[in-house]
Amino acid sequence: MLAKTHITFALSLASVGVFIIQPFIPIESTHLLIFYFAVAFGAIFPDIDEPHSKIGRMFIGVSHLMNAIFGHRGFTHSLPFIIILILLLMVLCNFESVRTFINGFYENALVFLVTGFILGNLLHIVGDMMTLSGVPIFLPFKSKKYFALPKVLRFRTSGLADQVIAYICGALFLGINVMINPNMVHSLKGVL
Repeated sequence: MLAKTHITFALSLASVGVFIIQPFIPIESTHLLIFYFAVAFGAIFPDIDEPHSKIGRMFIGVSHLMNAIFGHRGFTHSLPFIIILILLLMVLCNFESVRTFINGFYENALVFLVTGFILGNLLHIVGDMMTLSGVPIFLPFKSKKYFALPKVLRFRTSGLADQVIAYICGALFLGINVMINPNMVHSLKGVL
């Protein structure tokens, strides 16, 4: 998937979840924006192993190193990587200075940042499992590639289907958020 498809795919699925829980657990608009930002960043983060990706160009040294060690769609596209990320974030969040710093910007922001980031990473992997290439989700234990769709429905990265999915998911994300909070659409102008 392209970066824009990863982002809109993750945001649309995250917004469906928000739409479902919002009547029971109301979420402030600011928390929602923080959550969506983290989902979007998490949705491109696994491609840090590809120097030509959007995030790879932002962190070029790290990206080249990750690519040299793991290759593209390797370890950063696996469940063990997600588990390591969760553990690292748990350790990081246990430092009072980190909690104070992040929550100093907006109360309880850390919960929405971490949850969104992990969800975005997971949805990135699911998105890549829909492509022709698949993902070795159990690397380094198993190198077999897994797929989320039957072969006939899988698509090529940057192909027409990839582009169409990006626009459909972007429209779905905006549509759901109009239903969640009509005023939020003004805050999201220019994001997609």
